[in-house]
Amino acid sequence: MATDAVRHGNWFQSFRASVSRTGPFLREVQVELKKVSWPDRRQLIEATRTIIIVVLAIAFLIFLMDAFFQAVLVQFIPSLFK
Repeated sequence: MATDAVRHGNWFQSFRASVSRTGPFLREVQVELKKVSWPDRRQLIEATRTIIIVVLAIAFLIFLMDAFFQAVLVQFIPSLFK
C-alpha cells in the first residue's frame, strides 16, 4: 500500500516537471522557427509540381508492375496445372 502512494507521487511529480518544461520548449521552438528560410511562392509551386509528377510516375510504375504480375499469376500459372 505504501508503495502505491509513492508510485502515484512519483508519477505526479514527473507529470508536473514535464508540464513545467513545456513553456520553455515552446519558446525555443518559436525562436528556431524564426531562423528558418521559408520558400517563396514560386519555389513552393515548383516543388509541389515536382512532387506531384514524381508521385504520378511512381504510381504508373506500380500500376504496370501490378498488371504484369496479375497477368502472370492469373493467366499463365493456372494454365500450367490443366
